[in-house]
Amino acid sequence: TWALSQQVIYPCWAVLPWLSELPVAECPILKQFGGSDRGGPFRFESESLMVKSILIVDDDPTQRRILEETIKRLGFGTKTAGSGEQALQILEGPERGDISLVLLDLVMGGLDGMAVLDRLSGKSGVPPIIVQTAHGSIDAAINAMRAGAVDFVVKPVSPERLEVSIKSALKIEALA
Repeated sequence: TWALSQQVIYPCWAVLPWLSELPVAECPILKQFGGSDRGGPFRFESESLMVKSILIVDDDPTQRRILEETIKRLGFGTKTAGSGEQALQILEGPERGDISLVLLDLVMGGLDGMAVLDRLSGKSGVPPIIVQTAHGSIDAAINAMRAGAVDFVVKPVSPERLEVSIKSALKIEALA
């Protein structure tokens, strides 16, 4: 098609009408960002293209899986950790460059969310952290924000609220 023959990079919304005609194997954008060759609509947004992965930290496997699917549907990549210790291994290890944002459960067995925030406090290169808990209180929110969280959500969080929180945190980080 005409758009594909041009020597300019088009924003995804400009070429979207032609993407359904193009096999994934021939489209570097679709290949790189996990496109689908199912012929259905493909969702692109500038924020999701820049995001490497969102680390989901929750000791409840069911909640972790729900959050993972919700975040994937919003167009972001995911990585999961089942404990605070696992999260710190990822965030302090070689994989840390792959993480753009952390969704951290506050109440977990072992190393809880507040302890993770304390351990990461003052370190450079730490991605923005959104804290979540089923035990929402004003004190918990204030303490989490003082410890370095950029936002606080109460479980069960709606997909809409989660999307707003994630996009806001990523925009704030991009401006920093």
